[in-house]
Amino acid sequence: MADSLIKLAAAGKVRFLLDGFDEIGSQSWTGEVERLKELRRRSLQGVFDLIQKCGAGGILITGREHYFSSDNEMLFCLGLDQSDVEILKCRDEFSELELRGYLESNAISVEVPSWMPRKPLICQLFSKLPPGELSAISDSATDEVDFFERLLDAICARERRIHPSIDDKVLKAVLLKLSDKSREKASYPEQITPEEINRAFFDVSGLTPLDESAIMLQRLPYLGRTGSENANRIFIDDYAKSGLRGLALCGHLYMSDKTISSSVWKGALGEFGSRVVWSRVSNWAEAQKYGAYCGKYGNNQIIADIVTSRLCGDDTEIDFNGVRVENAHFDVLDWSGTTVKGLEIFSCTVSEIRLGEADFAECKFWDVIGNKAIGIGSAERLPSCFNKCEFTSYDKADNNARISELPLTNAQKTLLSVIRKLFFQRGRGRKEDALLRGAEDYWHKRTADSFLKYALRSGIVVEGKGDQGKIYVPQRRHMRRMGAIVERMAGCGDEIWALAV
Repeated sequence: MADSLIKLAAAGKVRFLLDGFDEIGSQSWTGEVERLKELRRRSLQGVFDLIQKCGAGGILITGREHYFSSDNEMLFCLGLDQSDVEILKCRDEFSELELRGYLESNAISVEVPSWMPRKPLICQLFSKLPPGELSAISDSATDEVDFFERLLDAICARERRIHPSIDDKVLKAVLLKLSDKSREKASYPEQITPEEINRAFFDVSGLTPLDESAIMLQRLPYLGRTGSENANRIFIDDYAKSGLRGLALCGHLYMSDKTISSSVWKGALGEFGSRVVWSRVSNWAEAQKYGAYCGKYGNNQIIADIVTSRLCGDDTEIDFNGVRVENAHFDVLDWSGTTVKGLEIFSCTVSEIRLGEADFAECKFWDVIGNKAIGIGSAERLPSCFNKCEFTSYDKADNNARISELPLTNAQKTLLSVIRKLFFQRGRGRKEDALLRGAEDYWHKRTADSFLKYALRSGIVVEGKGDQGKIYVPQRRHMRRMGAIVERMAGCGDEIWALAV
């Protein structure tokens, strides 16, 4: 049938799906720019010819965004005209239905924990492991952080089976060291050179990478190419990069590692990395002391990361005992629902601050510049401890008011409000009457009762005893699932949404 198929394709009667072309050829490890450009052009010649000869019927082309350095380069290499092309970008995470479909398509029957990240890269790496390892990771992991590290260990062990000359512990240490190295970069995405990768391998193993070691370093998990103009690598998933940074910082804290105190880090830990550190640190006084030491010798970012990590917990009152942060960057400072004491931040940048129901005592924030301030309507409403601080945008309504304005039924608004109060406000539990507060205008009691019964039955919340009676205590391992419901609402694909009827 080959000849007939070729004739049909040439006549524009066949629609092609082109996938995997970004795996064609391997880039040289030399970093010679002109040679790399020629390798890219030659490796895609067959794809170019196929598109030119058989593209009249329509073609769906899929690949990794980071493979090309720009859309223009992509169009040029594939022989496409901008006017004939629709460029689509996938969501950052699978929905529950998409995840289930993906795993089924890969013949995987393992029950995935609700707190497992739905990032495509993480799911792809997960799916490539042997069934026995999949079950062991899924059954043994206690939370999101434990799952991430167990998956990382399993991926490194898989690479060792492919290249027996490489120890999996060395591979893991190289990745952690490169996550540190990426924090020294001023631009995003942070490019890591072949020389830096080789140096990380030498620092960890004491050996110069040769033969199989060099091949392994070209295909490190979580890293991808930057484009055709060089052989640099970037972390292709911010979630994984943040997790690696968190594990690396935990190692430095545990060892009181002074070697990084003079490094000038520019990149922040990230939200997931902050949760990693929060889950592993038991002595915050010692952690803050270590961060202050590093700041004294030039690495101001570490104490900033310790501050954001400490804010990840459920504590409604945090005393930082005079911690001072200068010339650092914060991704998110979530002070919502917290009384913060003894914290000083000077000449720093922040992507987002959250101020809803926050109180400050003995705090000073001076010359802080940020993108977004949530939970406050204008600069004039900033607490008095903020001086010469500027934010690009302000949140003009609290969450309850925003929910009331959504084009949803009262039942759906009630469901969102209950989930938000249980999982996304500080505190270890909520009394039943507290769930109603602020939602009186759209409260739908039947939906609230249905959700609470479902949540209790499924272990999403448990009943506890408070000072004045029964409280509902959220189980944090379900936060990712709840977050998907709040974010996607009717498009979440979760059976919980059907309770709002």
